Amino acid sequence: MVYFSMIFADSLFFPFFAVVFSLHFFLPRRFRWIALLIASHLFYGYIEVGFSVCLFVITVFVYLAGLWIGKSRIRRKWVLLAGLALPLGALIYFKYTNFLLAALRDVFHPAPGLIPPHSFSIVMPVGISFYVFKAISYLLDVYHGKMQAEKHFGYFALYISFFPQLLAGPIERSTAFLPELKKGGSFRLDHFSTGLKLFIWGLFKKLVVADNLARFVGQAFSETGSQAGFNLLLGAIFFSFQIYCDFSGYSDMAIGLGRMLGYQTHINFNYPYFSKNIGEFWSRWHISLSFWLRDYLFLPLAYSYMRRMEKFARWPLKLESQAYIWATMVTMLLAGLWHGANWTFVIWGGLIGIFLVLSFLTKKSRKSMVKALWRNKAKPALDAFRIVHTFLMITLAWIFFRAESVADALTYISRISLRMESRGMGGIIFYSVIVLVFILAEKMMKDFRPGNWLSRIPSPVRVAGYAFVVCIIIIFGADDSNEFLYFSF
Repeated sequence: MVYFSMIFADSLFFPFFAVVFSLHFFLPRRFRWIALLIASHLFYGYIEVGFSVCLFVITVFVYLAGLWIGKSRIRRKWVLLAGLALPLGALIYFKYTNFLLAALRDVFHPAPGLIPPHSFSIVMPVGISFYVFKAISYLLDVYHGKMQAEKHFGYFALYISFFPQLLAGPIERSTAFLPELKKGGSFRLDHFSTGLKLFIWGLFKKLVVADNLARFVGQAFSETGSQAGFNLLLGAIFFSFQIYCDFSGYSDMAIGLGRMLGYQTHINFNYPYFSKNIGEFWSRWHISLSFWLRDYLFLPLAYSYMRRMEKFARWPLKLESQAYIWATMVTMLLAGLWHGANWTFVIWGGLIGIFLVLSFLTKKSRKSMVKALWRNKAKPALDAFRIVHTFLMITLAWIFFRAESVADALTYISRISLRMESRGMGGIIFYSVIVLVFILAEKMMKDFRPGNWLSRIPSPVRVAGYAFVVCIIIIFGADDSNEFLYFSF
């Protein structure tokens, strides 16, 4: 579904943000939430008015549920479940109705007429997964006493709908971001400068890297049967960079916009493709989601398993290991399903879960190997191998994430080879240069430390560098710019 939207990469967004920015700092601090709340609903309603209505209804319901939970002294669990009913119900209805109907039709195929034979035309509100997760974490934090229920409806509504984070996160916690909003934001030149740099870098990731690679990737996955095996290998590798630059580019822009307005947001990606194992990758990728899943799904599942299975502790694996495996697989399968109502996403989540479990079970042996090789002064080569190995494992999982069906994914994988064709080599070189330049830039940013040569670059040179990046965006930014991939999730 392609929406008529005012996304960060659209020219219409810039005058919109200029007006919001001006109003925000023109108003007294205690009234700034009003301008931001109106702007957030205008931003969302521009896509579809019904989406803004859905957001407002869920906001009001969760706000009242939070107050109810905060005041309740008995049967608090039932109050919590009642509060979770609407946001979770809305998410399931909009996102999974057709998927569930298709699954039921497969189960009850011998009994025609029991399940509707068609899919419903349900338009999923953009970003519903992200603001529903915000709502759920807020109710759970109030229930567990991590915070008091927010009594000011305006601040709470702004927390749920804050427009930089609305469509694709980051999924900020109410315990951290509500206090930020109550401060009202303050203009600081260093924050504005940092935010602007983040926004420009995110725009570069999206328009220059992700949208250019999307052309090659789209052709590889849509014309698998006519592509050379090496092109399919490159298509999978390029998709790894496409989805990373698309999503992290959005996050960078969202965080940058927040900082320009005077609000601090945690980073959402921490150079994940430089990870040396799958566990490290998952802790660096979409950090707000991975930590949300850890705190609200993985840990409760693991503790519940340990309590219930304590009497079976004599099994070959330690109870903690059993709990880890169980909680990891359930969490990752649900994480896959969260990304989309398709078996390809479930398999993607299952593969990541299997990789995490294998990494956990082989941790000691891998540590011993690292020590042995370190003595032989082979650590740099070993680190490079581990980074490439982790990247290839993730790339394999991304194939299922990108494919239209499980059969398409398996066909794609079966046709990958090193067979090359001279046709289209110019395009391959162009896209490969984009990726290599991006990797080099990411490596430089990752290695940036106070005191090293990068930090000693004069400010005018840095400004000139960002001006050059803007020129690159204008010259090489894809003309057929696509919606951000994660708007669909």
